[in-house]
Amino acid sequence: MRYFYIILLLCSLFSCASMRKPLQIPASLSNCHISERSAYLDSLVQISSDKYVYDTTNASQILNNRFSNRSIILMRDLNLYSLLTEFTRQEQKNKNTPSNPDFLYLKQEISQRLLIAESDISTNLAELECEKTRINAASSYLADYNQTRINRATMGAILSGVISGVLTGAVALYNPDSSNTQQQVLTIAGAVAGGYFGVKAFGTKRKINFLHARNHLKEIWEKREYSQNFSPSIWIFMRKEFRSKGKTTNGLDMIINSWKAEGILDESAKNYQKKINLLIKSNGGAYSSSDLQDRLNMLVVIQQEIDVMKYDLKRVQQEILLGYKL
Repeated sequence: MRYFYIILLLCSLFSCASMRKPLQIPASLSNCHISERSAYLDSLVQISSDKYVYDTTNASQILNNRFSNRSIILMRDLNLYSLLTEFTRQEQKNKNTPSNPDFLYLKQEISQRLLIAESDISTNLAELECEKTRINAASSYLADYNQTRINRATMGAILSGVISGVLTGAVALYNPDSSNTQQQVLTIAGAVAGGYFGVKAFGTKRKINFLHARNHLKEIWEKREYSQNFSPSIWIFMRKEFRSKGKTTNGLDMIINSWKAEGILDESAKNYQKKINLLIKSNGGAYSSSDLQDRLNMLVVIQQEIDVMKYDLKRVQQEILLGYKL
């Protein structure tokens, strides 16, 4: 019977060994604060544009012949519609004298405002990229931990079988008169130990504590009027309504619909509400590998929406440089 207790002791040692490593790393507990100054950068666009109070009479006719519709809408969102109108008016007036000081001043002013807006977009994208890096670090750590746990459990199952066989053979060899009961007990103990480690190897995987005080997903899900995580110009862009496939929608709705269409948020799943609470409504918690991957995919969708604004901004810059709309 003492052999049975020896095997149980070995099981306990393997079990304790697999629980020593804490499931958290600095990257999973920190936060990215790159875009905290993005609101300040964005305010430069808004405040500096207040001095541009140019005549916008017939602005639609003037701009439609010169810039694409998406460029005009974006410049309106950036509060640069008046400046763009005056720039276009002066451009037409000074076609034969492109070195006119007044025209060059307007061109420089509008270029500076667009550069600030571009920097603001890049700052917000950098924060999302930082969050993705944190997720990848936590996911890699968790995957390594779980794999180590499986390897240890597998090794424990193998060793328990070997030890059981050795002890059973030793008893039969050195004590030929031993009863079958002793040998059977050792065999059963080995089987139990092997089963224990087998269940441990393929059982529920561990999780990692992942925090996100600046939860970008929450503001999008709640469709707030103002954002604490995104700069004002980006938030205005994502909240702006437009027609798509005969329906009125906006960037926030498109992001949420993408989350659902890609199966990240499946309303029919049993863990749907639990996932909403963890990924969106909370400031962090115990994340599994699949939860981390879902959060990563959701951030990618947000980046893709902001990239649309970045593309529109690039279009404005190109149209100003080329002299015609694209």
